[in-house]
Amino acid sequence: MIEDGYLKTNDNESDWLASRDWLILPAMGLITILFLLTSTELIARKIYPKLSTMGEDCMVFGDAATGARAIPNSVCWDKLPDTELSEYRFDSCGHRAQIGCGPKPPGTYQIVVLGSSVAMGMRVPVEKTFATLLPQELSLRTGQSIRLYNEGMPWRPPRVIAAHIDDVIAEKPDLILWIISPADIGETSKLVRTMTPDAGSASSNKSTGARGLADSLILGSARRFVATAIQNQATGNLLRILLYRIRTLYVHNYLMRGSDADFLRSDPSPKWAENLNQFDGYADEIERKAKLAGVPVVAAFLPNRAQAAMLSMGTWPKGSDPYWLDRDLRAIVEKHGGTYLDIVPNFRTIPNAEFDYYPVDGHPNAQGHALITGMLADAFIQSSIPGFRSASEPDSSEHGR
Repeated sequence: MIEDGYLKTNDNESDWLASRDWLILPAMGLITILFLLTSTELIARKIYPKLSTMGEDCMVFGDAATGARAIPNSVCWDKLPDTELSEYRFDSCGHRAQIGCGPKPPGTYQIVVLGSSVAMGMRVPVEKTFATLLPQELSLRTGQSIRLYNEGMPWRPPRVIAAHIDDVIAEKPDLILWIISPADIGETSKLVRTMTPDAGSASSNKSTGARGLADSLILGSARRFVATAIQNQATGNLLRILLYRIRTLYVHNYLMRGSDADFLRSDPSPKWAENLNQFDGYADEIERKAKLAGVPVVAAFLPNRAQAAMLSMGTWPKGSDPYWLDRDLRAIVEKHGGTYLDIVPNFRTIPNAEFDYYPVDGHPNAQGHALITGMLADAFIQSSIPGFRSASEPDSSEHGR
């Protein structure tokens, strides 16, 4: 009603308007939040897109005896939010090698690369990997024709390499280059569980009873659904990519990962001592058989992103040591007669070395592969490996003339 020229409301109308405000305001807030989240998600997907396919689609997993292997003559494309669009083209032997499998051409020095995902060049176009760049660099520096055949494969730990070393030797390479990464040392049962994820849950559920089994399946499925949903959100990927670029935060977070970070601790767990002991046995088998066949084995350890960051920093948290695993691997390789190319100390001279790796995926990016190429080429030239002296360096036999 209108009294004295003013609109008046009765008490019932005032109560209704107040109640309506309590509904409208939260609804508007919720709509605003949803709009911001949706906008951020769409922007994140635009900035960091990903494909629905992966390089692993061309690979066979789940066989602990053979390890992962690629499907011969298959082609897959791969693009994660923080990685580069990459093609995986496997030859008739199931390797990501551009030169094709088969006998080497006469007059060519052939290197065969062994290792896991870093050796294969995961998440990087093949033409930008060190496996493609290194033979070009070595050929230029030495003046001889050098080829590199890449047999690296994800989830190809030392145990599997040792089991198939006879097949590698049968190819009659002039040299075996064994690329080692931190994940290769702690493989054993962890790798088997990763390749066959349902095996562990099935065995553990047998003792829970019918109700426990149902609860486990329901809760486990819910947790997996939520975790997968969060992980697959572009917004979550965007936040991880941004946060993982903060060096100190990333290193601190990585060191909290339990046993996965033990190789960076100055006092590693007994489990890592056991892992190194197993690695020692595999290295002995690989190098012993290669030596009998007259094929030199050259090993190089490539640090992961967290280790590269610590080396580049020059300082690291108390109780950490990014060098000890490198020292132990060198001792093991050289003990069995192999040559060790120690490129780890070089990372301390690289500013922000972690930028040479994908922040979330963790593999070296194209810039990292170029960096690794230069380090390996320098190490080869500076080593005593026959056939790798610089073309500009006079032959030692001429020094006495």
